[in-house]
Amino acid sequence: MNAHMVLNEFTHGKQEKVSKIEFREVLSDILLGMAAGLKRDPIVILRMDGEDLQEFINGPCYETDMASIFSQIESPDGSMRDFIIKALDKLTVEQGMPPSSDS
Repeated sequence: MNAHMVLNEFTHGKQEKVSKIEFREVLSDILLGMAAGLKRDPIVILRMDGEDLQEFINGPCYETDMASIFSQIESPDGSMRDFIIKALDKLTVEQGMPPSSDS
C-alpha cells in the first residue's frame, strides 16, 4: 500500500484534509485489517545466533538426545557424512538448529 492509496483511504479521493476522528477510524481499520491478515498468515522472525545450540551441546541432555537421534537413523550403509547430516536434520529449533527446510 503506497502513500497515495493510504491518503485515498482517508479522504475517499475527494479532500486534502482529514479530521482527527476520521484519521483515527481509518487508521484503526487499516491496522485491524493488518492484524487479521497476520493472524491468518503469521510472519515468524527468528534470530538464531548459535547460543541455543551451544547451550544444548553443553547441557545435561546432549548425550542422551544425540544417542537417541543416532539410534533412529536406519541407513548406516551410507558415508559418515550422510549419517551426520541425517542426525543434524533431526535436531529441532528448541535445540538451536534452524529447520533444514529454511534456506
